[in-house]
Amino acid sequence: MDNFAFQLANPPRPVKALRVCFLRNNDPHFQGVCIAVSRFRFKDFQALLEGVTEALRKHVPLRSAITHIWRIDGSPFTTMMCFCEGDIVVCCCKYEIFSRICYQVNKDFLRLYGSLLRWQGVRSERNNCLQAIKTDELPESVHLYIANIKPIFQSMRAAIFRGQSNGDEAMPFIIKMVDKVLMKANSEDPYQEVEMMRALQSHENILELVYTIEQKQFIYLVIEYMDHDLDYLIRTRGLIAQKDAKAVISATTAGLVHMHRHQIIHRDIKPENIFISINREFPERDPWCWPVIGNIKIADFGMAISYRGSKLYACCGTPPYMAPELIKEAGYDYLVDSWSLGISIYQMFFGRRPFGETSDNMNDLYDTIVNAELRYPIDWMRCTTREGRDLLDALLVKNPARRMSINDVKKHPYLCSP
Repeated sequence: MDNFAFQLANPPRPVKALRVCFLRNNDPHFQGVCIAVSRFRFKDFQALLEGVTEALRKHVPLRSAITHIWRIDGSPFTTMMCFCEGDIVVCCCKYEIFSRICYQVNKDFLRLYGSLLRWQGVRSERNNCLQAIKTDELPESVHLYIANIKPIFQSMRAAIFRGQSNGDEAMPFIIKMVDKVLMKANSEDPYQEVEMMRALQSHENILELVYTIEQKQFIYLVIEYMDHDLDYLIRTRGLIAQKDAKAVISATTAGLVHMHRHQIIHRDIKPENIFISINREFPERDPWCWPVIGNIKIADFGMAISYRGSKLYACCGTPPYMAPELIKEAGYDYLVDSWSLGISIYQMFFGRRPFGETSDNMNDLYDTIVNAELRYPIDWMRCTTREGRDLLDALLVKNPARRMSINDVKKHPYLCSP
């Protein structure tokens, strides 16, 4: 296990660079320059503008540095996240107005773009593969150990099934089916989640990976079964008792401390990824009554990444739970997990998220997370204590340098009080 953990501590593999053709504004003859856009070449959008300026000056005269980038349709680029593979964009200097003229594009780039579209057609066919899979199509090696398999969730990226072990005990399990060919086509590592779960095994607050089965196209992860996720209980059972809230926070914090000790950042902490087993239900009482909570475990390590001390810049996660420094592409570390935990605790206390709960526009959501002030319901004392609010104030600090670390959460007075 020690050797395996050491291998995981190596820096993450760089994601594939995006090939983009940069044209010059109001120049119908210049056919553009092709630049590979990646976080490892340009740390932020300003660095990209400087790199594009330097590249264009070798081919065409510029009045000043490039300050704006536009799509052919006139929509602006503002962050590195806006770029896609095969984009054709127009570069403007300061004070220039975007010109809608007929631009010429390098023929080699167009051939590359055509092959990209054909490959995307192949990928779109693969995207429907997992959504249409049936239980009897699962390999014999899965049915050999698991019986009574039923689908729970199917999407382009994964299919989730529930089953029981063959034998007298009939233990319930979850089967997660992942298309590794599709993930490789998207420049993702299909083995990353498996490696992370193996590195974090045997902790009471980390979901257990029982075993894996690999085929040419798919990987099957057989995972221990838990009754519900926290999001389901919040939506169906209403406000949580403070005793249960402290149990959930303590267990989640313990799991995150274990991850951080192994130099792993989760990057997608949210109520849907905190799983809970139920010791006892109370059907004779109010259906909104919370059950007796058993084990509490962190799940879904598809976004998890090894961390060696250098700031990370890859933007990922679930948008409403993403930290401000991640959205601003300012570089981040373990403290993004503190922010996501704070959002999850706020949702557990009050039944809603603090930022962008009603926003349908992604840009508005990001702007709210980065700039809006943290507010509480008028009747917040009905939902938590002063110590609980103080914990949220410490976790939901927009400046990561002043944000509470996961190690300090477990020492907070809210968790230490009876």
